[in-house]
Amino acid sequence: MNNTIISALDEQFYIDCKVVSTKREYPSYTGIEKWIIITDLTEEELNERYAEQIAPLRPFIVLSRSFGEVRDHYIRNENKHRMRAYRTIEPFDYDDDLVAAHHAEIVKDSLEDELMRQFEYERLQQAIASLNPIQKRRLQMFFFENMSYAKIAEKEGIAKSAAHKSVASAIENVKSFLIRVND
Repeated sequence: MNNTIISALDEQFYIDCKVVSTKREYPSYTGIEKWIIITDLTEEELNERYAEQIAPLRPFIVLSRSFGEVRDHYIRNENKHRMRAYRTIEPFDYDDDLVAAHHAEIVKDSLEDELMRQFEYERLQQAIASLNPIQKRRLQMFFFENMSYAKIAEKEGIAKSAAHKSVASAIENVKSFLIRVND
């Protein structure tokens, strides 16, 4: 096969399937499967169509797209709540005097941690603001809306590889910005 056919087959695989690391998704998972493939194809159909693409992923778990949609919704919801909690300075209502009297180390650490998080959050906002509008939009879709490269590509009317390259470039630009700021 020539490279054009292989890359087209790879691209079709990533349109039909979403590959997720079991270690990243479920840190306490102890099974031998290292990958989860989310697709509407059966394992037999995967073997017929994408034998070369799935060979390095063996052994793997096959889950349906409907599970993938529920998973994506859960992740978006968790991210939304995490960001809401992050933006909220005082998430709990408690008596400061009581906490200070019995757990002074918590009050001190909480204030320092909050200031550090706020500082890092502001630097990250500056780094994202320095991106061009296309990179900023695609980075937001990838991280904050949990869209896959295939969904970004579909929404933007571009190839999946272009969406991947754009997001990767945006991440590198953010890293470079943060390194420059720290120096």
